[in-house]
Amino acid sequence: MIIIVGAVIFAVGVLLVLRHIHVWRQATDSAKDQIERGMLRSQVKRRCLTSTGIAVLGIIYASFAWAKDPISFSFLVMATLIITVLIFFMAGIDLMATFHMLQRDKHFSQKAKIELLREYDRQKKKLQDAEAEE
Repeated sequence: MIIIVGAVIFAVGVLLVLRHIHVWRQATDSAKDQIERGMLRSQVKRRCLTSTGIAVLGIIYASFAWAKDPISFSFLVMATLIITVLIFFMAGIDLMATFHMLQRDKHFSQKAKIELLREYDRQKKKLQDAEAEE
């Protein structure tokens, strides 16, 4: 049973890596600038590392079935704890970086909104001046 659970965790990790790469390819096609492409590249690296950690965790979990002596068992427990901490660490970094990217997008959308309002005011003034001349 433990081998099946480990194999399922491994498969989920591999599927996540493939999914992240697929989403990254689609996102880079619609990226606006070089900075956004760099952020997306860093994001896919972090997410693929995290998903690979999940796959490795599945392999370690499945190998508990063959751990008979206390030394190998404690080695596997230690490896599981280290990989789990690294997974949470990478997920936290990805969460902070995604938040930063969303803040950047929000800033640029507000800047674009202000520019559109200024252009609207310029065009409105130009139209009023043209009507006043007639």
